[in-house]
Amino acid sequence: MEELKWFDGFYEHTDLKVTDWPQSYLLVTKSKVIFNNDKTKYNSEVNFAVSGFDSPRLSKGRFDPIVLDYSAMVYHHELYDIPVLIVPKKGWVINRHGISISLQTPSNSNYMSQYILEISPPEN
Repeated sequence: MEELKWFDGFYEHTDLKVTDWPQSYLLVTKSKVIFNNDKTKYNSEVNFAVSGFDSPRLSKGRFDPIVLDYSAMVYHHELYDIPVLIVPKKGWVINRHGISISLQTPSNSNYMSQYILEISPPEN
């Protein structure tokens, strides 16, 4: 049986297995889009995104070793084949805007999204 893998956002490494990161969450979305079947105007699924994680490693310009310290795409055979993100439980920094989860509408426009959850960082 093949394992799920995650994409580090810079290079595709086939050895980045989800099972190697037990201190993480898998966020899965299940969706159905009802529309007029004109694929030139609509995507076939609803996508979601998690933002607000800053990588302490990448902010210092260090790219090795590979560490899960931000949200990343999970895939089975090829990128984008399943609607799953992996998010580490710890080891990341919240940016000044906080963490947000958004749904990206089925429109082909990339800017069409709706925030469904926003967590603001504590004020100093």
